[in-house]
Amino acid sequence: MSSKFESSVREIGYDQKTVYDCLSDLSNLERIRERIPQDQLEGFSFDTDHIAVKASMIGEIRLRIIEREAPKTIKFETEQSPVPFNFWIQLL
Repeated sequence: MSSKFESSVREIGYDQKTVYDCLSDLSNLERIRERIPQDQLEGFSFDTDHIAVKASMIGEIRLRIIEREAPKTIKFETEQSPVPFNFWIQLL
């Protein structure tokens, strides 16, 4: 059995290509690393295609980008998670 969850549409004050270029390369998370509380950085790692974080109640969650369709879609799936899932970011 699968479930589908959809977020509401959000407006971002930047052009589509700029947002896509930022979100499609997870190494850009380096820009916000200092804004994340130190106690939440345990196991937080990333590169161009992957992100991993340790959550105290559920363990490590690892995601990877599985598809990019510039400049409008980025698809993710879990590599490790207590509950397998995937999600898309659509930029319109």
